[in-house]
Amino acid sequence: MQYPLGVHHKESISSKTGKKLTDITLDEVLKGNINIELSKTYIKINDKISYLQGFEPVDSIDIMIENLCDYLLNFDFILNEDKSSYTIKNVVDKSVKEIIIPSVFQSLPVTVIGESAFEGCVNLESIYICNSIKEIKNHAFSNCVSLKSLEIPKSVEFIGESILSNCTSLENLIIPFIGDVLWNTENLPFGYFFGTKEYDKNKNVVPITLKYVEISNEYNIEEKSFYYCENIETIKLGNSVNYIGDDAFRYCYALTNLIFEENTNLRSIGKGAFYNGTIEYLYFNDPFEKWIDIKFKGTYASPLQHYYNNEECPKSKFYIKNALGEYEEVTEIFIPKDVAFIGDYQFCGFDYVTNIVFEDINSIYGIGEGAFERSGIESFVIPPNVKKIDYYTFQNCKNLKKIVIPSTVKEICTSAFSTCYSLADIKFEGKLEKVGTYSFSFCKSLKEITLPEIEGGITFGLFTGCENIEKITLAHLPKKLVLFNGEIVYTKCLGTLFNADSYLENSSSVPKSLKEIVLTNETSIDDFAFYECDTLEKVYIPTSCEYIGEKAFYGCYSLTIYYEGEFIPSSWHCNWNISGCVVLFNKKLD
Repeated sequence: MQYPLGVHHKESISSKTGKKLTDITLDEVLKGNINIELSKTYIKINDKISYLQGFEPVDSIDIMIENLCDYLLNFDFILNEDKSSYTIKNVVDKSVKEIIIPSVFQSLPVTVIGESAFEGCVNLESIYICNSIKEIKNHAFSNCVSLKSLEIPKSVEFIGESILSNCTSLENLIIPFIGDVLWNTENLPFGYFFGTKEYDKNKNVVPITLKYVEISNEYNIEEKSFYYCENIETIKLGNSVNYIGDDAFRYCYALTNLIFEENTNLRSIGKGAFYNGTIEYLYFNDPFEKWIDIKFKGTYASPLQHYYNNEECPKSKFYIKNALGEYEEVTEIFIPKDVAFIGDYQFCGFDYVTNIVFEDINSIYGIGEGAFERSGIESFVIPPNVKKIDYYTFQNCKNLKKIVIPSTVKEICTSAFSTCYSLADIKFEGKLEKVGTYSFSFCKSLKEITLPEIEGGITFGLFTGCENIEKITLAHLPKKLVLFNGEIVYTKCLGTLFNADSYLENSSSVPKSLKEIVLTNETSIDDFAFYECDTLEKVYIPTSCEYIGEKAFYGCYSLTIYYEGEFIPSSWHCNWNISGCVVLFNKKLD
């Protein structure tokens, strides 16, 4: 088939290559890589002029155009209602292995891939979709069982449902957004492309072969978008993504690589977004200051946070691209001086980070909930302007050995240092107003601690699981509200430090390692307060203690009591020392 050159004098296909005409391939033409301008006597390719005389370029042009026309004949086109663009209705040859969708037909742009246009092309392995395409209709590529890779360009504004249903060999997918349109008002899941509108059915329709997904043009990754996409290993987020919704990647068990594109606009990650994930490698292509701008909204929001009870989860590694374009593993975090607040779960799960460096420690006025949970830091000085150590701030920091708490801190919240197995050195520089339950629970390396005066009193369970603690210095024994004989009462006994409900549980809850208790400002000790603490060796009691109850030290046969006063006050119960503990007087507290 010969096609008259004159018809194509105004045709233009963009280019930057400057290749000779004889080197131009059909593939390059169709993909828009070559720009050709034809005139009467010469061919202009990227401002390079090749005269027609001497090397038979006319034949080459004829062959190229003939091949192009033959290629276009493989598609059925329909003129759209606007009369200014075309839809690809169908592909004639269903046996093709590769398809390049043309951008132009009869001098008009091709903008739509019609419903079921390529359905059942069982040999099709790859498809090139040009940037002229605006819509892809329902089932466009369904049952393309050999299709391995697909890139849907950013130009696409609408995607129909089930476009990839039963594409059982798909390995790599680049899509502009999740759902049917860029602003996904229906909050459709990733499985929408494969045949479902229900989040929990993602795992049933997304092919197990699919390992890599890139989202190139999305504004939001909505709630549960990738919920139960169990086999995807790598996800890359384009720089247009603003936030990741709650549970977005929940139960993505195989997700080990997460890549944030350069110049990211990501500002928020919702609660449980990566819950039960196994992310091993996180790649962040921007200066670290951008990470600090991201707000996290739950215990499992940080992509490096693993399922709390899963000790077998691999440790995560965090990489940032340096000035040379190389990824460097982050082991130390530098906080710039313009940062005033470290947000919730900001560095949660940063296993390999051992040190936090502040450009100006005085610039920090707050540290959020779970900010350093499960991080690898080894020591930490709370910035001097911080007033509260929030819930779970350092929970599960298993390498943390030393913490300094300045006088500005007035509150330590529940489980702030829980399960810090290596924590042995805790220094308080001032008084506290409140300490939450389980604040230092399961700090198994803690042998000795001196608590400051706590205005609101100590809550129960402060040292639960501190199985190696030997000495505790504190102002008062904590109180616990319990149910006794149908009545709600307070019990104040040694065991409440370790979450006992009553003095009857002292012997089972108080660790055998505990040998010494120093009470610096106690006013009363309840009945049976130290009931059967038979391994306790020393208790220091101040003169402020006006009352000790009946059998307060019952069964403490190894105990010596050190009392500041010169004699036993008459206000103490007559049977306060029925077990006959040794009492030494005039023993001033250090």
